[in-house]
Amino acid sequence: MLVVLTAWRVLAYPQRVLEDLHVPARAFGFFTGVAGTNVVAVCLIALGETVPVA
Repeated sequence: MLVVLTAWRVLAYPQRVLEDLHVPARAFGFFTGVAGTNVVAVCLIALGETVPVA
């Protein structure tokens, strides 16, 4: 869901997203989201859950 909402925000407000990426206090949230999805993926792989990539 977070990916869908982020994609919508990038499409709806591209200039504001770029401004957010240039402000360190707000950009940290974007990188936290990326790190969080990586942690979830590693946990799923460790549990043996895999999704075939086309």
